[in-house]
Amino acid sequence: MKMKYFMIISLCILTQYVKGQNIGTTTEEYNYLTKGYKIQLESGLDMKQGYELKPVTTVQYNFSDLFGEYKYTFEFNDLVSVATGEQRATLCIIRKNGSALYFLAMPNQFSEKTLWNTYIQSLKPVFSSDTYNMPSAFCYATSRLSQMR
Repeated sequence: MKMKYFMIISLCILTQYVKGQNIGTTTEEYNYLTKGYKIQLESGLDMKQGYELKPVTTVQYNFSDLFGEYKYTFEFNDLVSVATGEQRATLCIIRKNGSALYFLAMPNQFSEKTLWNTYIQSLKPVFSSDTYNMPSAFCYATSRLSQMR
């Protein structure tokens, strides 16, 4: 009898865990944000079916030096599953003086290590940019993003 109750309680707990368990960003979602979304914008295509982008924040970072003035804009949007309402990833569009330079996909906290490594590799061009103030601007923008969460 005790075993029967134990099994029922265990099953209920497991069911609640699985229902509430968040799933990491998939490679397909990551690739859509880093490559497909740019194509979608340029071509005027519809949003990927089953998802929506929800604006989180836009951060401005202005900088001037002997070579000119730079206006960086970091636009953060969450990719959300329409079916579950879960945040799947965060898209960061980096613009310099109005022109889009980078489309970065930040995986959610439940994502696999390999996808996080892919994201970290995607940051190399940002941090080795010919504009030496880009790393500072990116760090500032992501710190502002964390304040919005």
